Amino acid sequence: MVSKNFSPHKENSVLGCHSIIRVDGSRFIKQKQNTERIKYEMDYKDIYRSKFMKADDLNGRSATYTVNGCIAEAVGDDTKLLLEFAETDRPLVLNTTNATTMAELHGPETDNWGGKKVKLVPATTQYQGKLVKCTRISPEMVG
Repeated sequence: MVSKNFSPHKENSVLGCHSIIRVDGSRFIKQKQNTERIKYEMDYKDIYRSKFMKADDLNGRSATYTVNGCIAEAVGDDTKLLLEFAETDRPLVLNTTNATTMAELHGPETDNWGGKKVKLVPATTQYQGKLVKCTRISPEMVG
């Protein structure tokens, strides 16, 4: 006979079963009814997806993007330029190197960058004494 005097805060759900520890310390296991575990295949980066484009997004390959526009926005404690693209909902945060490359390719006025095509290239750079992945705007003019 199952005791009705069990502590609900000691209930553990494991693989569709409930292991309940009664007040007297004994256990019983009750199978959940109509319980189905669905396994999804996913990359952890899909769960912790940044709102900004990251170097890993290029998957080690160059890609051409069409610039929708450039806006200034607070990123952390700084104001940064964000390059928005037609092909993705995530903008690229422009560091000084990439902003300078855009200015050399398409002029210093950010309002004129819309509609331009840029080639994004995976690269590496030194950051806080470590070699890290980064995204660079290629200095070559694209169609």
